[in-house]
Amino acid sequence: AVVRFGETLACELEDHGITVNSVAPGAVNTAITDAILKAGPQKSGKALYEKTLKQKESGGTPPGKAAALVSYLMSDLSAPVNGRLISAVWDDWACLHENRDVLDRKDLLTLRRMVP
Repeated sequence: AVVRFGETLACELEDHGITVNSVAPGAVNTAITDAILKAGPQKSGKALYEKTLKQKESGGTPPGKAAALVSYLMSDLSAPVNGRLISAVWDDWACLHENRDVLDRKDLLTLRRMVP
């Protein structure tokens, strides 16, 4: 719902020179990570607990990755990027502004369930 809201805002504000994008920061260790581990596998569920424990032990995704993406989105370079869901970890976002083939397609870097 939040991603679609961002896409709608992007459409409505585009004529005013305002861009809106959604950021997927990755598996950053937060207070929620600690709460899941503190609750234990009985309350959190075994699969979630084990996945969270592995994430915590590995250090998770550094918060700096999302911060770098947000800095890029605030820069003039990202002016053509609008209404997109961008992963700080998985997307090659640093040169996204150069890739008009991606930006011209409204279905790329969005959250859609595509069925035949």
